[in-house]
Amino acid sequence: MSGIAGIFDLDGKREPDRAALGRMRNALSHRGAARGDLHIEPGLAFATRSGRRDAADAPLARSAGGRSMVAVDGRLANSPALEGQLALQGRLPERSSDATILSEIVDLRGADALPELSGPFAFAAWNPREGTLLLARDRFGERPLYWHVTRDGLLLFASEPRALLASGLVHTLPSEDAVADYLFYGFVPEPHTIYRGIACLPAGHTLLLRRRRPVPAPRRWWTPPAPPGPGDAAEEARAEIAPLLQAAVEAHRRGERACGAMPAETLPDRAVAAALGQHPDPDTPPARTAEHDPEALAEKAMGLFGEPFADLSLLRRLDDFEALGRRAGTVLWGAGGAEVLGGHARYALFEEDARLRAPLPAAVRARGFGALAAACPGPAIAPGLAEARSRLTRLAREEAEAYAAALAVVPPGQWRSLLAAPLRSSDPARHVRARLEPVRAQPAFARVRAVDLMLLVPGRMGFGADRLSASAGLDLASPFLDPAFSDWALRLPRVPGEKPASGYSALEHAFAGELPAAPPAAPVILPRKALAGAVRGRGAWRDSGYLDIDAVEKLAARHERGRIDAAPALWSVLMLDAFLAGFSS
Repeated sequence: MSGIAGIFDLDGKREPDRAALGRMRNALSHRGAARGDLHIEPGLAFATRSGRRDAADAPLARSAGGRSMVAVDGRLANSPALEGQLALQGRLPERSSDATILSEIVDLRGADALPELSGPFAFAAWNPREGTLLLARDRFGERPLYWHVTRDGLLLFASEPRALLASGLVHTLPSEDAVADYLFYGFVPEPHTIYRGIACLPAGHTLLLRRRRPVPAPRRWWTPPAPPGPGDAAEEARAEIAPLLQAAVEAHRRGERACGAMPAETLPDRAVAAALGQHPDPDTPPARTAEHDPEALAEKAMGLFGEPFADLSLLRRLDDFEALGRRAGTVLWGAGGAEVLGGHARYALFEEDARLRAPLPAAVRARGFGALAAACPGPAIAPGLAEARSRLTRLAREEAEAYAAALAVVPPGQWRSLLAAPLRSSDPARHVRARLEPVRAQPAFARVRAVDLMLLVPGRMGFGADRLSASAGLDLASPFLDPAFSDWALRLPRVPGEKPASGYSALEHAFAGELPAAPPAAPVILPRKALAGAVRGRGAWRDSGYLDIDAVEKLAARHERGRIDAAPALWSVLMLDAFLAGFSS
């Protein structure tokens, strides 16, 4: 694991604030305590942290002849192929590392080299010949990168917002819109953050900066590719998926003394473990379900994430991260596998919805399907009609609004009722709408899958999983997100209505006999009374003005009495409170 930070003078070549840079580097010490390197010149400063002691693995490097300086957080899975390219051009560095290779590649081709890079990365590259600073992230956002422009023309960047705040040069408050987005999705979608004025460079984007020029909008360098027309790819997928996954796993394992697999909860996790030759014992008992003190868990989670993050499924794996951190430097898991292979049932569901929506004008759909949904009895009266009511409700909405509701951690109606009046006009579907725009011409199945790849995967990996792996000192990566594998998977043709897509079905078939049944995952249990009491007993959320106090109180009371299950909403409020309490202090 590593971390990067820096200061770039947009107005000239003022001497960087060394004390501020030191505070930024120290704030990233949990991302690598073994090494801490600096580069300082007029108008520019880089700082890095690394968990690797060997100087050859330092995340800071200058290209041959001192032309480009690169600070990188991440690992290149295809470094041998890149070395071969550099050797042909006489640019192979004397001491080969991810940072030295990247410095040469970027020096030669700039942002045009990004499609050739494989693996999780976020980097900053300074080119003194052109006077440009390039910030870039990998296509799926496995490594995060944040930035902020100060009032006096300094651009600060870092692997985590806490490093920007530690500089002493950033003065900010929580963003009201971001609070509303967080309560809806369980995280704040890129490019926004919980802080006003601090942006997250979106996955698959670059930001190219020049002195004495306005800061441009980030530029997208990768978009999920469109699949070909309909077709049956079952045989192709079954024949090719295992060798492709094995090659991706081997690329990450190359040169690593200790490479482990995340405990196999999902089919993609189990396939990665099988490809690594790490087969779980089928007789291993399931993890013991444990009850947690909600307040203590929220405080611990806030210490790890630094910002509100309400995904309990990731927090449940904290013990796995910590155990692997004691015996492995690199850990592979199956994140993104269900997305690139089309394994989620909702993809085919929304494909059918799109077919039903197509012939009807939006106004007719909203009135007609909306009236039918309202006429359906509630689940307490007619539970058998719940699926029909849900579909009618989706059809009454536009595609972006309907898919946003499918991704929500807190049900949209409940979410809106919890917000204070000034925040109720917030539109969380705008994030889905923005992701749909570049793939609007793709088939419905591919469109909603692309939304997941551009919204959910960066939100979970670039934020949640990155923080957990950093806390355990791990380099975390998913072979399913390597370009060779993901491009192949995303371009597989499919039969309309196929559930799941042939690629996902082929995954289980390819590793038949090597995949023992996964033990049931132990849920994070938050006792009803303790969770409701914790929310009622906290004061920061009450004083913030972001939430409707009466609505939260009533929801907590109904949850405590067992009338409804509002655990996701109440946990989200508790995490928000822990953040606000820490921020104010």
